[in-house]
Amino acid sequence: MLKPQEISGHIFNKALFGGYSVSAVGEFLEGVSEDYAALQKENTTLKAKLKVMVDKVEEYRATEEAMRSALLAAQRTAEGILKDAETRRDEILANASDEALARRDDCRREVAELEERMRRARTEMARFIASGRELCAQELKFLEQLPQMQVNVTLPAEDDAETTPEPETESDVTEPAPHLDELKFGQSLKKD
Repeated sequence: MLKPQEISGHIFNKALFGGYSVSAVGEFLEGVSEDYAALQKENTTLKAKLKVMVDKVEEYRATEEAMRSALLAAQRTAEGILKDAETRRDEILANASDEALARRDDCRREVAELEERMRRARTEMARFIASGRELCAQELKFLEQLPQMQVNVTLPAEDDAETTPEPETESDVTEPAPHLDELKFGQSLKKD
């Protein structure tokens, strides 16, 4: 890739007859060099933005994997509770056949308690799944907002390296847009 200095410093050989106008070629090369420098600077900025986006996507992938693991663990726990409850109910019913009349009220009470536990387990599982879905929806909304967020990446120009910026006046001070690296997982962008 040519550098802007190479474009502006390129010297054309003069033709013996009917050569190009040196000033016209110089003006053209100066314009091309300026455009090329601007494109090169924009390319560098876009590469920096892309790296930030890739890092955030990787972070969200890791978070998504942790949420999947937690959901699977909750499902396994719920299945275990249901299996335990069913096993215990079956044992109670098998033992109750010998003592059916004497233990009938006790067995019904235990079955009711087990069904209550199952109902609570299902309710808790439904709440957990709903909260997981809500969290996923919030994160998806955040991911959809990423392209609209401003990422301020400033690169010092070669000519500006020795100059100091002028102090800002009160009218120049505005509240800056949030930077991607300042945002945390699950944090709302709205200010209260």
